[in-house]
Amino acid sequence: WEMVKQRPDGSSQLHRDVSETVRRLGVTHTNELCVAVAGYHCDIAIGPDPASTRETPSVHTPDSEVITAELAPRSAALAALGSTIIEVNGPWHYYGGTRTAKPASVTKVRHLRRLGWHVLELPWWEWETLKTFRDKEAYLLAALGRLAATAPPAAPSA
Repeated sequence: WEMVKQRPDGSSQLHRDVSETVRRLGVTHTNELCVAVAGYHCDIAIGPDPASTRETPSVHTPDSEVITAELAPRSAALAALGSTIIEVNGPWHYYGGTRTAKPASVTKVRHLRRLGWHVLELPWWEWETLKTFRDKEAYLLAALGRLAATAPPAAPSA
């Protein structure tokens, strides 16, 4: 599993900004969680691993960092979040000068959903327009609220 062995180059400023906003919303999460069964490092993971009963559940690597929220979640939707991944997609996830995602990013999201994760894809150009914490908070509350309100993803196949 070459992908599992590869370590991420570290979190981008964009990723750190989103993670800090999630923390300030009162949501404990893990940065750079390795979903070992699929071989992916995921930007931000919230809630339990839907594959925790498998032989290869998600693992914390030396690059993983658990971010503990000091406050209670700001909304019932946030408190109800299940197994959720936030993929912070910077410009390198898209073909140059476009908003068309590269196949590796599309495939990663598809695999994570098939494993039972809810996935929020956060494109850099949307986050870039948000200038204040209140703007960022409102964006994430709305996006995560929509995600929590949807039916759970397909059950993981054994």
